[in-house]
Amino acid sequence: MKTTDMSTDEFGRLDDDRAAHLFKLRNGQGQSATITDYGARLVSFLTPDSAGELRQIVLGCPDLASYCADACCLGATIGRNANRISNAQFQLNGRTYRLAANDGKNNNHSGPDGYEHRLWTTDSYDDRHVTLRMDTPDGDQGFPGAMSITVCYRLQDDGLEITFEGTTDADTICNLTNHAYFNLDGDESGNILDHTLQINADTFCPILSEDAIPTGSRQAMAGTPMDFRKPCSISERRDPAFDQIRLGHGYNHAYPINKSPREFGHMATLASAKTGIRLDVFSDLPAIQMYTGDYLSNTRARDGHCYGPREGIALECEFVPNAINSDDPIKPILRAGDIFTARICYRTSIIS
Repeated sequence: MKTTDMSTDEFGRLDDDRAAHLFKLRNGQGQSATITDYGARLVSFLTPDSAGELRQIVLGCPDLASYCADACCLGATIGRNANRISNAQFQLNGRTYRLAANDGKNNNHSGPDGYEHRLWTTDSYDDRHVTLRMDTPDGDQGFPGAMSITVCYRLQDDGLEITFEGTTDADTICNLTNHAYFNLDGDESGNILDHTLQINADTFCPILSEDAIPTGSRQAMAGTPMDFRKPCSISERRDPAFDQIRLGHGYNHAYPINKSPREFGHMATLASAKTGIRLDVFSDLPAIQMYTGDYLSNTRARDGHCYGPREGIALECEFVPNAINSDDPIKPILRAGDIFTARICYRTSIIS
């Protein structure tokens, strides 16, 4: 395996003078993906469009300093718990654990000291994969148990696979995901509202207020603007007056997927008629969070402008937000001695 000092590019230096690096992966289909050990982030994903031209299909920043300032988690590995925990606290084994309230009265993405702003260690690297590691102590971010976590990015012939693994010495929460924002028209090409989306779900998790925390119930999506059972454009469905879209300032909702909770299966399909690029999302996680980036702002794009609302869509494979505190039957609990594993695949093709 290659090591960082042999074959990677330095991305920049942090305030404490530690160096961050870039790892470029390639396959035989003309695709490339670039990863940084800062936040274990997906920085770039280039794939051919229907005309054979390479398109940049994920949002990204121009330099390390911009990623350090990024509050939107572009391409980041999220943990120890992705998404929201109500009132910034939860109970486990009869004990209450309190987290930082970094999103109103709630906790979001385990911030403010999230994994997206930490420098990970490189375990292994070649031109098709990179594996990054982070070891965290008991009490880190307020969560119980010391954890050892790895994330592996692997560029396969049909797209990008991300695998997570984690172990703990005490019962804890583990809900890891990737937070890439996609725009299949190409980065800096405008909003994603004309993209076609299909989600492999019959229900969604409604929210009660603008904090975007689900109620714990599941609601049929048929006949509502939440209905993506069949492929349709996001703009066709989006109705700002609909209560769920109004509360979420757009789509910011979890969809439990039509499969066994930890079965590997199809989650969603995103497609662009402009470029002919189709993206199929597969995972063994139980739900997908559809977020149309309505809060995107003040994060520098590659050309120097700041991303605006709806310039990218995040399709986050994860547990339902706040499941630890709700009646949702699938909890992101990792028991001491067990191994957390998760797999996300972004498979690309050309619309036939």
